[in-house]
Amino acid sequence: MAIYKKIKGPRVRRKGAMTGKRVITIALCAVLVVGGLIAIVAELGFFAPKIPPLDDASFVDEDSGQVVKVPWSSIPPIISSAGKSLVRGVFYSWDNCQTKKLVYLEKFTPEVREMLAQGKTPLDATNAPDPLAGLMVRLPEAGSPWLAAKSAEGKRMVEQANRQGDVEGCPCFR
Repeated sequence: MAIYKKIKGPRVRRKGAMTGKRVITIALCAVLVVGGLIAIVAELGFFAPKIPPLDDASFVDEDSGQVVKVPWSSIPPIISSAGKSLVRGVFYSWDNCQTKKLVYLEKFTPEVREMLAQGKTPLDATNAPDPLAGLMVRLPEAGSPWLAAKSAEGKRMVEQANRQGDVEGCPCFR
């Protein structure tokens, strides 16, 4: 004869006892809450390096080559107080911006400059924003021609200007 007698009917649990499903559900919720908090903190930039905003840009006098600081929002070309044409200078570095070199100049065509000044965005044939629309580039050497940045010659000039031998530089905005 068996010492233990089988009890028929539903199992009786202690009140407040944790079941396997309940433990898994609580653990999953805790993981989701912690993951959500980490995502929110990361999105707010708490883990990002603190980089000060760009307050000014380097513009270059087309005639003299003198570098002038102007507000970052300026749309080239602009006319200086002395009546000189200033265009945006693009500087590159090959040593993490310890030293920088003026590699090319930028300005917009009058039509696109006017559009940008009015807050409009130039569009391409498919009605998508076109960041190179009306952008003209040239080497900083006197007498070098202005080329459309979208043209094969303009793209080649920009690509060659930011290289030193086989090493590609990186832009410096400060």
